[in-house]
Amino acid sequence: MKHSQKITILACAVAALATTPAFGSLNEIMKTYRGLRSLGMGGVAFTTGMYDEALFANPAMASEHPESRIEILSPTFEANTNLISNFSAVNDIKGSSGASAISKIADEGIAGENMHFRFTGLFGYYSPKLFGENTGFSFGLLTNLQANIMLRADADVDSQAYLDAGPNFGVSHLLMNGKLALGANLRAIYRLASNKTIRATEFLGGTKLSLSSIGGQGMGIDGDLGALYKMMDVHSFFKNLWFALSLNNVAQSTYRVAAKDLVSSVKTSPPRNNRTINTGVRTDLPDAWILSGNIFAIEVQDIGSLIYHSSFWKRLHIGGETKLTRVVSFRGGLNQGYLAAGFGFDLPVLNVEVATYGEEMGTNTGIHEDRRIALRLGVEI
Repeated sequence: MKHSQKITILACAVAALATTPAFGSLNEIMKTYRGLRSLGMGGVAFTTGMYDEALFANPAMASEHPESRIEILSPTFEANTNLISNFSAVNDIKGSSGASAISKIADEGIAGENMHFRFTGLFGYYSPKLFGENTGFSFGLLTNLQANIMLRADADVDSQAYLDAGPNFGVSHLLMNGKLALGANLRAIYRLASNKTIRATEFLGGTKLSLSSIGGQGMGIDGDLGALYKMMDVHSFFKNLWFALSLNNVAQSTYRVAAKDLVSSVKTSPPRNNRTINTGVRTDLPDAWILSGNIFAIEVQDIGSLIYHSSFWKRLHIGGETKLTRVVSFRGGLNQGYLAAGFGFDLPVLNVEVATYGEEMGTNTGIHEDRRIALRLGVEI
């Protein structure tokens, strides 16, 4: 195609997009791992996260595992409603580049809408008493692929695409007769990722939406520190109170330790981690009628992030869980101001979890909700 023809197609595409509501860059706070139990409860994880969630949130929670567990296979599938309803259109656009990609997006009517997906695979081993009565240990081998792609009204494309893979270790210890738990996580992650805006002019040069063409890569070492303090039998209504505090991504890894040339076509470094503080309080409520294991938590997350300048409300997470039986759990809450809900079936070998939640793609709640649906199938012994 001649350059003049590309300009003509691009101009038509921009004109078609002019009616699309303006929206700034994508600002999701990308996490290495997110568990469906916590997402169903509005994203609370630092006061409630067990097993896999403790390994990537508050490591002190590992001491609260009720029993040892091995996750043989636990794939998680997640997509937003835009991708689900427009899957055929997205599949038609996949692999396109240049002005043809922009014009196809405009023709399909998906401009201005974020397209999100995530796939997570995790093998894990968790024991609350591996090294003595008061010391627990966790291990997880992670593969996590997630992406947000959106064409803006000016025909630029915002992209957040992360592939993280590697081993993760955690250790926790109980003090003060079990009232205080301290923990630490350590991980070595290979990351192939991009978090950038691709200009419309770059498409004219043949740029494609692929990590190998727009991403950076490298191996990084990072970790978390966490604390959990429990006040037992506080009140007849509030049985127990839990206070949590964690410092996550302590090293704020830039992924330059090794593996910078694993994919030969990628020459830059990927987005770094954000060093953040996360805190919250949780209460255990008495059993009511046929409901048991009732918990409620409020957390403020991602405090001190150096990259994402988002509001307090985007960092606020509220939610809880109740159990109908030992097998069936119901969850609900508010994630960044948007409704979240989920349920779980904890069978002897198979654990099934479903969650839906709204994620804020802007810097403040109310700008751009991204509604997501996720499923996890865990084979555990």
